[in-house]
Amino acid sequence: MLVLRTDHKPLLAIFGKNKGIKVFSASRLQRWALLLTNYDFKIEFVSTNQMGMADTLSRLISEKSELEDKVIALVSGSEN
Repeated sequence: MLVLRTDHKPLLAIFGKNKGIKVFSASRLQRWALLLTNYDFKIEFVSTNQMGMADTLSRLISEKSELEDKVIALVSGSEN
């Protein structure tokens, strides 16, 4: 079993025991929820004081959108 430790208490309600995500949740949370459903995990709350120093990349806000359009397959045809 994978143990996820976080200092973000609202995540316990979102990804906690039920592991269900609300329909109105942000799309980023929905993507994480979909990814995490493949694993057997539990989430534990750890206070920020006990987490230690956060690395820069964990707290960095990205200016780039995470979503990009990707062409997986292109199908074309013509009628003769």
